[in-house]
Amino acid sequence: MSINNASIDERIVATQLVDALLRRGLAVSVYDGEEETVTDSTDRAELLDALNTADSDTISAGDFSFWLLYGEGGDDLIADYSYSEGGIQEADAIYNEALALTNNQ
Repeated sequence: MSINNASIDERIVATQLVDALLRRGLAVSVYDGEEETVTDSTDRAELLDALNTADSDTISAGDFSFWLLYGEGGDDLIADYSYSEGGIQEADAIYNEALALTNNQ
């Protein structure tokens, strides 16, 4: 499986999330629940190809971590996220950027 097998809404949110992190100059890692499939990458295509190979992924970048749960729909793809102390505003901004193109924002 890959992100191409996810629903269109999930693909949009996942792509927006990766783009939001990369725009901030962050290297991004993808963990599929068993192993880190991509480590500290800034290659958008590599990151997107690594997504949706399992039921969920964790995308980490800098002080941020986003848990993606597939099959819940685009606006619910990001099931949870975490951030370092003092990072709530930036984490919320990234989350909102990822959901900006969904209808239920």
